Amino acid sequence: MQKIISLLTACFMSACATAPSQTASVNRMAESLHAQLKGDVVGYAFALGTEPMVTGSGGLARAKADGGPKPFTPDTPMIIASVSKLVSALATMRLLPDYGLTLDTPIGPYLPRDWKVDPYLQNIKFAQLLNQTSGIKDFGNGPMSYERLKSFFTRPVDVASTTSCGGVGVVDPASPVTPNNLAFCYSNYNAALLTILLPKVSGLPDTTDFERAYERLVQETVFKPVGVTNAACAPKGVYALSYIYPGDAPGKNWGPQYGRCATGGWYVSPAALGKVLASVAKRDGKILRETKDHSGYADMRARGLGLDRNNAEMMEKNGILGDDPGVLAVSALFFFPDSKVPLPAVLFTNSTNKAGQIAQPRPYLERARTEAFSSAP
Repeated sequence: MQKIISLLTACFMSACATAPSQTASVNRMAESLHAQLKGDVVGYAFALGTEPMVTGSGGLARAKADGGPKPFTPDTPMIIASVSKLVSALATMRLLPDYGLTLDTPIGPYLPRDWKVDPYLQNIKFAQLLNQTSGIKDFGNGPMSYERLKSFFTRPVDVASTTSCGGVGVVDPASPVTPNNLAFCYSNYNAALLTILLPKVSGLPDTTDFERAYERLVQETVFKPVGVTNAACAPKGVYALSYIYPGDAPGKNWGPQYGRCATGGWYVSPAALGKVLASVAKRDGKILRETKDHSGYADMRARGLGLDRNNAEMMEKNGILGDDPGVLAVSALFFFPDSKVPLPAVLFTNSTNKAGQIAQPRPYLERARTEAFSSAP
C-alpha cells in the first residue's frame, strides 16, 4: 500500500500529472461505443476524457409510449443509481477538511444527539463508510428515511457476532454489524448515513431537513465547482426513463429520490458527471483538495473510497436499477490505458439490451478502450 501511495505522490508532484495527448484514441473510443450501442439499447450517452471531453449519444431518452420520442443527449439527466455513492464520497472528501476533520475522524460526534448509539458504531471512521469496511453486513436496499437510519444505528452491537457478508441475500440479520470482520462488504447503510453526517459536520442542528440539506451540500461541493447547476435528488424537465428493449412499452419513471439520494438517487447528465470525473482526473483542486503535501485523488485511489473496482487497469463505480418495466445502468470509470494518468469515462444506458440482458456499461467501455488504444495512431 505504501508503494502505491508513494507512486501516486511522485506522479502528482511531477509532470505526469498532466495527461498526454489522447484525443485520437478517445475519438476512436467514441466511434466504438456508437458502433456497439446503436440498435442494442433504447438509449445511451457518454462522456470521455478531459480536455477536450468527447461526448456522444444515440437512441431515445423517452419512447413514443411516454410522450416521445425524445432523443437521449449527453445533457439528458438520468438517475445514476449507485454511482450516487461516488458522488457522496467526493462530497465527504471535500467537506471534511473544511471543518478540520479527516477521513479517520470517528463519526460519533456528528450523529443526532438524541440517538443512543453503541460505542463501536460511534467509533466508525468516515473512511470506513466510504470504502465499505465498517463491519455492516446488512445490504440495506430501498429508501433510507431518517427513522430507518435511526432504528438501524441505535441497535446494540454484538462484538461476538459472526454475520457473513452475503450481498443482497443478507437482509435484516439478527446481528447486522460485525466488528471482528471489517473486510469489504457492500451495504447501502454506509452511504445512507452521510445524508445525516454531512449536514451535521457543517454545523446544522438536529432539526434540519437532512435530505434537502445533504442535497444542497453536495450541489455546492461536487457539482457547482465544475459548473453543473442541474444535478438534484429529484428529476426536472426532460430526463431519461428506463425501458425493456426495444422500448415499445411504457418505461419506468423513478421519480424523486430524497429517501435514498446518497445511495442511489442523484439525477445527473452524462456530460455533467463527465465534468466531475474530469476534475478529479486532472487534480485541479475544484472538488478534491490537491496540494504539494496531500492529494485527495491519491486518497481515493489508495483507499478505494467510493469505488467498486480499484486495480492497475481502472477505478470504477457502477450502478444498476432494475424494475419491471425498466432497467438502467451507469458506469463511472477512470482507465489507465498507457500510463498512471487517469482517463475518465462515463456511460449511461437506459434499457436492457437486444439480447434481453442488463446493458452493463463497463464491458462496452472496456471493449472501446481496447479497440481505441490498440489501434495504430
